[in-house]
Amino acid sequence: AARAVTPIDRLRREAKQAVADAEEEIRAKEEKEKEKEQEKKEKNDNSEEEGKKNSTTKRLTETRALLDGLLSWFKHDFFEWVDSPSCERCDLIGAAAAAGGSSDGSGSSSGREKKFKEKGQRSEKKCVGAAPPTPLEHSLGCGRVELWQCCGCNDNGGSPLRLPRHNDVPTLLLETRGGRCGEFANAFTVVCNGAGLVARLVLDFSDHVW
Repeated sequence: AARAVTPIDRLRREAKQAVADAEEEIRAKEEKEKEKEQEKKEKNDNSEEEGKKNSTTKRLTETRALLDGLLSWFKHDFFEWVDSPSCERCDLIGAAAAAGGSSDGSGSSSGREKKFKEKGQRSEKKCVGAAPPTPLEHSLGCGRVELWQCCGCNDNGGSPLRLPRHNDVPTLLLETRGGRCGEFANAFTVVCNGAGLVARLVLDFSDHVW
């Protein structure tokens, strides 16, 4: 599943090119160092120390270049960091206001729309507790559900917004493509393993999962 959503061939080509570019930079740097050493040697013969420094140059490996490219793609193109669930009404208003229009298509902005235009496209929300998953959420591997309240409206009829946490179902996360630290770490671990890289989760109950 992970290989199907990952542009692995492109990332491997880019990794090989990154290694080639890095090697070219190292060769150019070493040539300059040799020229400097030669100039010093012509003035005095004590250039042995300078020559030893070049042997410690760190070289970019293809595996590291692939990992760097994979992480950049995952963070910027594939996965979305989700702090809170969307409020269908307020976040729609915010998107319309940010685009210069209004949610009702009239072209005029209400006070609430202007507020969201200033703040961005998402309304402010606060976590108000947790709830057990519904049977459907449980069947999808959801272990817990966060409850959030939208601070921009009361159009939810008093019902809080639900944010299911799917930390234990990495294949589902490749479809939802969103979450926080647990979802991010689980999904990226699967993507790394699918790309042929050895990866494992590190769980710290005092902080996060990485």
